[in-house]
Parts: sequence; structure tokens; C-alpha cells
Amino acid sequence: MKTTNGYEPHYYITDHLGSTRTIVKPGQSKPVVVAEFDYMPYGTQHIVAEAPTADADYKYTGKEQQGAFGMYSLYDSQARFQNVSDARFLSHDPLSGSFPEFSPYIYCGGDPINRADPTGAKIEDPYNIYSNHRAEICQQINGLEQLSKTLRDSDMLELINRLIYKYRTIINEYDRLDQSDVTYKIGYWDKTGGGTGYENGSIIIKVGRNESQGVIAHELKHAYQYEMGELSFLIDQNGVDFGSLYDITDETAAYNRERIVNAGISYYLTGPDQCGEWNDEHVRQFGRKNNLVYGELGNGPININSKIGQRIRVISSFMSYFDIKPYEVYTRKRAPKDDFLYRISGL
Repeated sequence: MKTTNGYEPHYYITDHLGSTRTIVKPGQSKPVVVAEFDYMPYGTQHIVAEAPTADADYKYTGKEQQGAFGMYSLYDSQARFQNVSDARFLSHDPLSGSFPEFSPYIYCGGDPINRADPTGAKIEDPYNIYSNHRAEICQQINGLEQLSKTLRDSDMLELINRLIYKYRTIINEYDRLDQSDVTYKIGYWDKTGGGTGYENGSIIIKVGRNESQGVIAHELKHAYQYEMGELSFLIDQNGVDFGSLYDITDETAAYNRERIVNAGISYYLTGPDQCGEWNDEHVRQFGRKNNLVYGELGNGPININSKIGQRIRVISSFMSYFDIKPYEVYTRKRAPKDDFLYRISGL
């Protein structure tokens, strides 16, 4: 930061929501507090007379405060402006139809103490579907770890450890989704089962209101597949329509995730006709029996680095070059415009 003595480093200390609470700078023996900030629940700054103050552009939840024309109650949330004095956004959420129980102008589902809205374009988990599901998986891990300490049967202990490993893998994948730049929204729909797709710039995850933890895990597996470039979606096809990267291995992985979450240790103790592991052909048979699209899916894996994936990237580069709206989305970086002819010649 530029001061009367030239430039000096200032460090922003934030709380669990990302709000700037303290600014410090190096001192001779210990850090020196430059400024302190307190906020009301929806972001209005609470002035404490004895607290040091300083100018700072990024305050509540780390968003940029708009000081032009004296509009200090406005924060730039990228997709929308947030008016903290009125505890609302100034424009409606373009995905508000996915969350009919909430006002399209509401901030964080009315829970600003525990949640922040990173972009102003989403409410990630308004019904706590994901947070409750994740907590359930963590609780299962804790219970299994305690059980493993008491077991003397080496065969059963090996199965318990395999299950713990699988559940920890789930949490690791959820950590990746939590850290993603992609907007993921999870909510209910008036159907059974679940569905995942792309709509209005976000990945939409829908589940029935009475579905099992396994079904939630199934759809979150598809979200992770998209995150890792293993799955693509057609754009704005009523929320659920897989793209060119969709193959049978995607559904097999998702169904095995569903089965192991629902069955626990029985996943290893029973066969595929009960609650054990499925292979690709089991998934196809299930799809044909229930008239589902993956009954005739081709073999995989197909991902963004496969030949089909390379073709998608070339097409995307072509459409970007000529400012044509793409019809399919994926998470790997598009080819640069000036690399378009090179990529075509390299296929």
C-alpha cells in the first residue's frame, strides 16, 4: 500500500465469510494494527469509536465496496450488485426458478451468518442438501474408524479400511467442488431420482425430496466428473442433457458411488444383483429395463483429452474465433484463438 513513506506491505485478516476484519503491517517487534472492521449480519459496517480505521476497497465477504457518488452500501458481487443497507441484491437471481421458496433478491437464503455468496449468481445449497449429505459421510467415516479399532477379524478389518478409503475419496472430491470456480447449485425437483445438467451458466443438481443419500452422491459424482473434464453438457437444454464426453463409464462410476453410500459394508459382501459393485454391462441392462438413455451408451472413458475431447476443443475454438455461441460446455481451458488452425492440422 502507498503511504507517505512510500510503499509498505499491508496484510488483510479475514473471518470465515471472507470479510476483512483487520489490516496489519509489519512493526519493529510485532505487527501493527492499521484498521479494524465490524459488520452487521448483512454487511453494514458497525463503527466502533476506539477502533483504528483506514481506507479499504474490499471489506464485507471480500467484495469490492463501491464508493463512487457516496454509494458506500453497494458491493460488487460480479454478477449482481448487493445493497447491504437493504439486505438484498439490486437485481433478481437468473436461476431463481430453481429455488421457488426464496425471493429472487434474497442474499444467501437469509443466512448471512453462516454463508457468503461468492459471485452473486448463485445460492449453492439453500436446502442444506449438500451440507447435510457431506456431514453424513463424515459421520460414517468417524464411526468406521472407531469400529476398526475394536476389530480382531483381519478380513473384516480390511473391508472396513477399504470402505473408509472410499468414503474419504468422496470427501476429497467434494473438497474439489468446494474450491471450484464453477457455479454448482443443488436443489429439489418434483420427480424421483436425480439429474445434473447445465443451465444459465451454472451446473444444476436436482434430487427428489425423499431420495437416499446414495442418489445425492450419484449426482454429485456427475458434478465431479464435469469438474475433472470427464463429462460435458449441452447448453441450456432444460437443465439435464449430457454432451459428447458422456459414456457408460460415467454412469457406472456414479451408480457404484450410489450403491456404496447406500449399502456401506454390504457393498463388498453381496453381489451385483443385490447391492454390490456393478460393471458397465449391469448399468446398460438397468438402463434398457427402465428405458434410460445410457442403456445404449458406448464404451469409455471419453474425456476432454481424448480424441473426441480434442475435437470439442477445436470446435469451441472455432466458435470463439467467430464469436458464435457454443452449444457444449466443459471445464478444460479452450484453445487460444491464434492456435485454431494448428489444432485442426494436429488432429
